[in-house]
Amino acid sequence: MDKFALNIDTKQLEQKVSYINNFNNKYNFLNHIKIDKMFVYYDILNNLEDFKLKNIYNFVYKRINYLDNQNNTLPKLNIKDNINSIILNNYLNDYINNDKTKGVIIMNLIQLYLHPNKF
Repeated sequence: MDKFALNIDTKQLEQKVSYINNFNNKYNFLNHIKIDKMFVYYDILNNLEDFKLKNIYNFVYKRINYLDNQNNTLPKLNIKDNINSIILNNYLNDYINNDKTKGVIIMNLIQLYLHPNKF
């Protein structure tokens, strides 16, 4: 995959990840994409607590809804709903469905959530 499809190169992104927590959740929604250091996205999510996963999911949902309102298959969360790593992984797997373009969109949205300004 061309490295220019990503907002931030994965090698640079790996240097910016803080490894304070490691919840060691088993994510697999990007396994169909083959790039160097792709697992940095899983590391990012593994360092976040569940309430922050809900924030990332809501961020991704709103951006996907803005990009493609008619084909958005991500379920909308109720404000009282909780989300954990398993639910997040299932929702993203269902949305991406082994589509590389959707996978790159999710990767870029995770980057954008963590680093709103490109460095």
